[in-house]
Amino acid sequence: MDAYYLKSDFLILTLALPVIIGASRFRLLDKGSKIIFYITVLCLVSESLAYLMAVKYRNNMVVYNLNNLLEVFLTCFYFNIIIDRFRKKNIGRLIGIFSLVVWTINILFFQSINSIISYFLFYQALVTVAMSLTALSTFLKPGDRRELKKEVHFWFPVILIFCWSMTYLLFSLVKFYSSRLREEAPEVIMALYVVSIVTNMAFAFVFYYYPKLRRS
Repeated sequence: MDAYYLKSDFLILTLALPVIIGASRFRLLDKGSKIIFYITVLCLVSESLAYLMAVKYRNNMVVYNLNNLLEVFLTCFYFNIIIDRFRKKNIGRLIGIFSLVVWTINILFFQSINSIISYFLFYQALVTVAMSLTALSTFLKPGDRRELKKEVHFWFPVILIFCWSMTYLLFSLVKFYSSRLREEAPEVIMALYVVSIVTNMAFAFVFYYYPKLRRS
């Protein structure tokens, strides 16, 4: 458990970076970027609460499961803002409401809120990656001359795709090792930890360079 607490301390520290940098840039942020900032704040608060719950109750899954619901909801609102088709028909909001229904059904009938809700985790990864790819497809329109490396709403979807595709892949490997092979997978768990840190640092870098990026 000591190693867990040490890793959690460092993870919380890396989560604080995008929050601090994003807060310093908050007045400059467009609506979509503010949603991403709120997601980083949510993750920082959730990780801190999960740490305290682990210390006191030895079970913090309820914190992570509530965080997953709020995070996918905010992510849907982010894409509702930055994707024209979503904004015109409120598709992002509809997906967010549907996600609430999926989460509730999963909690009531399939998996306890005090355990890893792997079904919803798969749903969240699938929805987030799909919306991110939809956002990136807007940069591929004929005649679009935007310079991708300078587009803030190119980088945020790229980060989300990296985070959720790697997270679910590694999480699936952990489940495979534990359920099929009856073994722990410390290397895979460490890889999950590294993915989280890289994601946090990536958000921090985007917020740091935000004044030099375009918000189209």
